[in-house]
Amino acid sequence: MLVMKFGGTSLKNADLIDRAARIVADRGADNRILVVVSALGDTTDRLEEALSTARDRGGGYEGIIEEVLHDHRLLIRELFGEGEREITSFVEEELERLKKICQSISVLGELTPKTSDGVVSLGERFMSKIFSKKLSEIGVSASPFCATELIVTDDNFGSANPLTSPTRKKLEGELRPALNSGEIPVVTGFIGATEEGIPTTLGRGGSDYTATLLGNLLGARSIWIWTDVDGVKQADPAVVEESETLPKLTYEEAAELSYFGARVIHPRSIAPAAREDIPVRIKNTSNPAGPDTIIEREGSSTSGLKSVTFISELALITVKGHGMIGVPGIAADVFSAVAQAGANVLMISQSSSEQNITFLVPREEAEEALEALGEKLRRRIDFDYVEGIKREEPVSIVAAVGADLRHEPGVDALIFSSLAKREVNVISIAQGSSEHNLSFVVEGGKEKQAVEAVHECIKAVSKSSGRSTDPIFATSK
Repeated sequence: MLVMKFGGTSLKNADLIDRAARIVADRGADNRILVVVSALGDTTDRLEEALSTARDRGGGYEGIIEEVLHDHRLLIRELFGEGEREITSFVEEELERLKKICQSISVLGELTPKTSDGVVSLGERFMSKIFSKKLSEIGVSASPFCATELIVTDDNFGSANPLTSPTRKKLEGELRPALNSGEIPVVTGFIGATEEGIPTTLGRGGSDYTATLLGNLLGARSIWIWTDVDGVKQADPAVVEESETLPKLTYEEAAELSYFGARVIHPRSIAPAAREDIPVRIKNTSNPAGPDTIIEREGSSTSGLKSVTFISELALITVKGHGMIGVPGIAADVFSAVAQAGANVLMISQSSSEQNITFLVPREEAEEALEALGEKLRRRIDFDYVEGIKREEPVSIVAAVGADLRHEPGVDALIFSSLAKREVNVISIAQGSSEHNLSFVVEGGKEKQAVEAVHECIKAVSKSSGRSTDPIFATSK
């Protein structure tokens, strides 16, 4: 079985949807296929905007919902003509229900994650019906499936965790018969439901996770993630235009890249594929025969510096003090306070002398993290164990990624020499024990120069080692 996932950039207009459907039809002649779809274009963003507008301003959400309705009516008309009413009626009814939900939110002035999860997945539900009908129109047997009836999760609304056993049972009862009959299921990405049937979401970008989860539980031989770029690049092509496609990555390399800002694949989506050793391909809907990237088990790719990515708009927080040396429990206090504040720690660096602990969080989470730290460390500050808590912003993390970097002589020196030539100051450094990532912090606004500097090193390392960067394209059998 082959799983194909099409993201919002691959489904943003009628032409692309038609192209995606024909890609499925071409592969479906020789394969059992399961399709996972995201929402049309920026639908999810606009649904979230409607909800937050209702909460914050009381009104104004009606216009946003009308825009979503207009775009879907236009899309349906372009794909199926004026006579289509079944899907159009479904879209109209669901968006009318959304207006009533927004009205309630505006009265209460409150929006819960549970309410949000029940709404923001509407785009995927619409697209599942639209895409399956398009497949049927071109002669492919297909049916829409809503993942709320397939994927069972916990009740961590906003970023729910799938429950394996009940999900597997539902898949075998619902999807397996369709696949065995030769039908192509078109499943909504991004969503699931609790055991009580309450809708949940898997986190933004979670359609990738849906695809790899279904591939894992149904025994897929390959998972193809369709997007708007030719595979995974050495660097963001918006920053480095001449960046080349990487033919291969290991699961670990892909996980590091996705965690540190590469938007090609969702960070949580690597693990389900890796557990069953299922290869994942990143392909371009607009250029299906062009270069792509295959993500496979460790050892299938050459070692060395491969790619660079970055996360911007961060705050660097430093807890420092001579009295911290040899005092147990300070690190535990620091990170328990940050966790209680709900801040996401993206990188940690500690001096060997234990005189300071440095970590990074998103800028919007820094204030609450500082307040929590001040409260948690008050007694240690009073006793002069901790001398101060410093905040620096904006900063960015730049991550240089490749297999077994620790055993590549001279790579670190090459990177930092290249940074120095571009007058990029490195504020902090961390190298993970995984040996696949060298991360460093630079001032906000310097990330472009830093990425360009590391990309120069990637080209130099590749050239000196004689490694080929020519992309490959291989079809599954």
